[in-house]
Amino acid sequence: MQDQLISILKIALEKAVEEGQLKQQEGLSIILDIPPQKEQGDYATPLAFALAKTQKQAPRNIASLLVAILNQSLPPFIEKIEVIKRSKVRRA
Repeated sequence: MQDQLISILKIALEKAVEEGQLKQQEGLSIILDIPPQKEQGDYATPLAFALAKTQKQAPRNIASLLVAILNQSLPPFIEKIEVIKRSKVRRA
């Protein structure tokens, strides 16, 4: 499953580059994580943060762009893809 999700993310990145919305980036490694809170979904990726500096865009903008591309043709095994709201960290 994770390999399929990584492939889907790579395709979305390629499409964003083809459309001129992102610049080509070599050597990028796509990581999938299990979110700490179940309500944040089954998988998460810090991909937008990894791209932010070199793309000179805010991570949220990159994430929204990739989500929009991904939502154009979701595979049947994916219920939904979304940018999660920022979690609030409480400090003691």
